[in-house]
Amino acid sequence: MADATRPYPGALEALEHYAGVPKLVITNKGQAFADGLIDRLGLRPHFRAVFGAEAFERRKPDPLPLREACRRFGVEPGRAAFVGDSWPDMAASKACGTLSVCALYGYGDAAAMRELRPDYEIHGLPELIGLFR
Repeated sequence: MADATRPYPGALEALEHYAGVPKLVITNKGQAFADGLIDRLGLRPHFRAVFGAEAFERRKPDPLPLREACRRFGVEPGRAAFVGDSWPDMAASKACGTLSVCALYGYGDAAAMRELRPDYEIHGLPELIGLFR
């Protein structure tokens, strides 16, 4: 699962920069896969929760996973940011009302994500450092 997989450059530095901020993973990948990958990469200590495809009734691009995660952690969507690298990520973020951060270094279609007018665009995770208070 993670033999050739590594965190993106700057991922650990960005996660450590926001150490005091609750961070979650919300993915359309299966829960067992998401948990396994997070654990094998040693990233579990950085996240309060990992929500896989089975965690909610609907998946991104529906905003339900983001809304429910915000509700569970007592955060108003407008005070949360969602970093994503795909059109479903940006669509869910915009519909939920979170700040949308379009990660252009991922595998997603940049043009499709830009059509949704994300609040921020980044080309690497180091750009997250200092972006939010």
